[in-house]
Amino acid sequence: MALLGTANMDVRSLFLDYEIATLFYDQDSIRQVESWTQETLRDCRSGVPEVSTLRRLFEAVLHITAPLV
Repeated sequence: MALLGTANMDVRSLFLDYEIATLFYDQDSIRQVESWTQETLRDCRSGVPEVSTLRRLFEAVLHITAPLV
């Protein structure tokens, strides 16, 4: 079996965002899902890039001024 769909299983997502998934049980569809997944993973990188000092400063200013808007 293969399950393909959104993965947000919290209450808000289930009731407001209409989370959905599809269950595949035939071998051909499962192979296609697996092939697509492997192809997608080849283009992925792990980790989170380091944020620049300028961006941190900009976000800090936004956090301070956001309540004023």
